[in-house]
Amino acid sequence: MSRQELRAPDAFQRAGLEVRAWISARKGLVIGLAVVLALAWFGTAVWRMVSEKREAKAREVMGSAMGVVIRPLAADVPLGMPMDPPPFKTEQERDQAARAALEGVRSSYPGTRAALSATLTLAGMEARSGQTDAAIGHYQEYLRQAPAGELLRVTALDGLGHGQEAKGDLPSALETYQRMSTEETGGFLEGMGAYNRARILAEQGKKQEAAQAFADLVSAHPGTTAAKQAQDRLAPLEAQGFKAVITPRPDAG
Repeated sequence: MSRQELRAPDAFQRAGLEVRAWISARKGLVIGLAVVLALAWFGTAVWRMVSEKREAKAREVMGSAMGVVIRPLAADVPLGMPMDPPPFKTEQERDQAARAALEGVRSSYPGTRAALSATLTLAGMEARSGQTDAAIGHYQEYLRQAPAGELLRVTALDGLGHGQEAKGDLPSALETYQRMSTEETGGFLEGMGAYNRARILAEQGKKQEAAQAFADLVSAHPGTTAAKQAQDRLAPLEAQGFKAVITPRPDAG
């Protein structure tokens, strides 16, 4: 390499000079961009801090609401046992207070996880008290807002399916239980979506399909409560001539 080449600026030096010239020519734009980026970062940090504080407050309020939901009735408390706050006199009184507390969480902290939990709790209360339409609405609201993978989605789908059954809407219940069987990943409701789907097929008179669905469940979820219930349902169907094939699961490993 010649002495002249050694003295000449290399590629990195030339690039650096070009960048400096570009910045110098557009100094106002560069400063403006830096300010915008700084404000965006600051705004994101502030939003995150406010959001976390709001979620924490919402959880606190939800905890108080759940205290109302589970507060016992006077009839269930041993005579003479002091309680603060005092027990409710009637179930109706407790339900009214619990509904007000849960609705307070939902209205004061919309979009929070606490509000989502309040919606599901409210749906369960309504289902237990026979308010089927209201329960269906709140189950559907919860499912629209709950993120994919949320464990309690399966509970909401179970409640929604039973609500639709109670209304006599078996096609919708069948679809809901199919969704439930797709989303369930285990736990205490493992296999129950498939079980309820098969049960609805039997109620619709589709007994061969139901028998095969029960058999598939027994094979896919052995040892579960759902599999045991499915086997109990499968036996009388097979006695009627609706035979199903139970495919054994391959051995692990």
